[in-house]
Amino acid sequence: MGRTKSVCLTGEENMLKVFLAEDEFIIREGIKNNIDWQAYGYEFCGEASDGELAFPLIQKTRPDILITDIKMPFVDGLALSRLVKKELPETEIIILSGYEEFDYAKEAIQIGVARYLLKPINGETLLQEIDSVAEIILGKQKEKEIREKYQKEMEENSLRDQMDLFQHLVTGDCSMEELLSVADKLDLKIMAPWYSIVLLKIQSMKHDYEEYSGSIVVVDERIVKLAEPEHVLIFDRALEGRAFLFKADSEEELLAYQKEYLGDVKEVLSGYANLRYFGGIGTPVNRLREIPASFEDASHAFAHRYLVAESCILDSSLLMQEGAAEQEDFRISAVNPEQI
Repeated sequence: MGRTKSVCLTGEENMLKVFLAEDEFIIREGIKNNIDWQAYGYEFCGEASDGELAFPLIQKTRPDILITDIKMPFVDGLALSRLVKKELPETEIIILSGYEEFDYAKEAIQIGVARYLLKPINGETLLQEIDSVAEIILGKQKEKEIREKYQKEMEENSLRDQMDLFQHLVTGDCSMEELLSVADKLDLKIMAPWYSIVLLKIQSMKHDYEEYSGSIVVVDERIVKLAEPEHVLIFDRALEGRAFLFKADSEEELLAYQKEYLGDVKEVLSGYANLRYFGGIGTPVNRLREIPASFEDASHAFAHRYLVAESCILDSSLLMQEGAAEQEDFRISAVNPEQI
């Protein structure tokens, strides 16, 4: 064959995979053996003599390109194409047909088949068509990479903006109008009659303070899913963990939802023996400009995390009371130097 290059990258990890479903043995062997797949940047990943045998193999190998005859026993090429497009919508399909009937071609188009080729077809022509389909695949992959990169950048920007908003909320360095403007851009509703701040840090006992922990990622995702945006907004504080801004129409409602939500959080955390958690609950306030006071109280309670041996969430209002020591035993002997 005269061709010396392909649109595909030649590294094995980047090769597009090709699967062949063809009931005629001679044609199947000819396509498989008369094309130097690897030389042209493809991996021939499998073959089958009919659609019924082909489909489970396709599910396993997940080819980028499926070449299939239209007429096969048990499950024909059109039926196989429908199954593949439903299971693997990104797989491009080339149909080989000995039939020029419009109805076959029309159905193939409706299924989303990339090429409808009439037999007989030589290896050179088939390879040209495969290259053409490969260009479509690579183009879609490039578009997907660009979308994912853009999405990641947007998420990072959103996370940074949310961290900035939280900083403004707890420092009181912005007016209410400025806070609402920033929150509106992030599609966050921060206005409510009552607020409280809760700080929470989860740490793996099997990892150093700054090390990645898969358990923490899973738990964090579950905790976020528990939150109802109407009642709580969650902010990332990097190494300091998470901050929760609870909102409600009354102080009673605020305390009730806060108690319920933190109870659910503790239940989630109870399933992970290797995780230690600590939290601080701020006092309820009824103005945006008083949120810094709730944050200060939450921080005061949070600062006791080195003075307790067990996981817990301390309420700052109880710490301020005369009998606060009954909530946890703050003995110096209980301090864990490794945690510090």
